[in-house]
Amino acid sequence: MIFGLTGASGLLGTAVARVLQETGHKVLAVRHKNPLPPTCIPVQVSLWDEEGLTEAWKEVTAILHLAGILTGSEEEFRRIHVEGTACIARVSRNLGVRMVMAGSATIYAQGEMVRGDESFPKAPADAYGWSKWLAEQELPPQACVLRLPSLISRAPCAMRESLCALLRSSIPLPRPENGGVPIELAPVQDVAEAFLLAALNPRAQGPYNISGKESPSFVEIIEAAAAALGENPNWTSPERVAPDLLRQATQSRTLSQRRAKRELGYKPECDWREVLF
Repeated sequence: MIFGLTGASGLLGTAVARVLQETGHKVLAVRHKNPLPPTCIPVQVSLWDEEGLTEAWKEVTAILHLAGILTGSEEEFRRIHVEGTACIARVSRNLGVRMVMAGSATIYAQGEMVRGDESFPKAPADAYGWSKWLAEQELPPQACVLRLPSLISRAPCAMRESLCALLRSSIPLPRPENGGVPIELAPVQDVAEAFLLAALNPRAQGPYNISGKESPSFVEIIEAAAAALGENPNWTSPERVAPDLLRQATQSRTLSQRRAKRELGYKPECDWREVLF
């Protein structure tokens, strides 16, 4: 099969391109300022060029839309996530092919969420989350969106960088008696497999929560990171911790993956410790 791919030079895109190549598929990737994986055939067309993409991807079987940014202004988020997705969705309609998009679990309402499924209330807390939610509204009815928590990888990733900064700054960290709430982590290899499953399943449509096979506790993650970095966590009592950090440690934000496992056959296998450290 032939796949159209956006975001191929990113953390997730690189993993998806590798999985596609290893399973015998051909990848036509939108050219980015960063180098594309060697397994991709570059497409010299802008993310917002509907006519150019329709022509360049005229032989593709499905489109995997992974392009996105984690930081930026509201305008940048809208331009890339909302307007970019709208263009890719039109190309998908023009070609009559499936589209699978990388979504985000940040679209879910703040507060306690225990194994929340895809119907959990939507109320993003920031511009990034809102742009990802608005991007979903641009998708054709038959498209899939995989809603993802924090991605982790053996390659440099935002989660590892955040943990390094947290430990090396000696910021006071809460140590709840029960170890803290479970934290959702999504190994990119598992997520890449999920994209392949969604793209190959003609009956799959709508949103799917995708995460890892385990949800380690806040304390487990901090201790594993500290051991790997040779640092000593600055544990302290919860009342002395910054509110945002305390919320991360004590407020559950877990996802139900029941739908993805049932309809896509998704089976995450990666060990988060081996992936992250």
